[in-house]
Amino acid sequence: MKKHVLTLYVIVGMCLALVACNEASDDSSKIKNDSVKATESNKDKDVGEKSSDDDKPEQKDKAGKKLSIPDDIPADFPFPEGIVITNIEDKSDADKVEYQIDINLEKIDVEAVFDMYREYSEKIDYSIINDGESNALPDVYQFATFKTSTDMFIITLRPKEENGVIQIVVGK
Repeated sequence: MKKHVLTLYVIVGMCLALVACNEASDDSSKIKNDSVKATESNKDKDVGEKSSDDDKPEQKDKAGKKLSIPDDIPADFPFPEGIVITNIEDKSDADKVEYQIDINLEKIDVEAVFDMYREYSEKIDYSIINDGESNALPDVYQFATFKTSTDMFIITLRPKEENGVIQIVVGK
């Protein structure tokens, strides 16, 4: 158990480091203006049900590449309304499905977003390990929850910069 908790803390630390190092100088405001905003969430789906293309927020990156929530993320995983996906990185391997989804979100209401994830965590019986502002990084808020070392998600928000990261890990 200690090994799993230590692994989770390492992942949380890595996410915080990524967020801290990721500068908003990548013209994310242009992406925000050029992208289509998501207007639906997946709150009412059953746990583990695969999502359909109609249920997922979809945008395009600068090169015109389609950016949408991958099909192997549980369909009931909630996404904040109005998010603009700016990048999706697939970090999956043989044991787990893992995605890091960079988002923009105007006027982030951290408490409302975290309430949504608290409710979802209770619904799927995950343990919350981090919920609030980072002690190490001012104006960075993080929500982290897990069930096992391969079943977790971490939400990192930077309201002043109107962006964040959603990291989802699901065991196969």
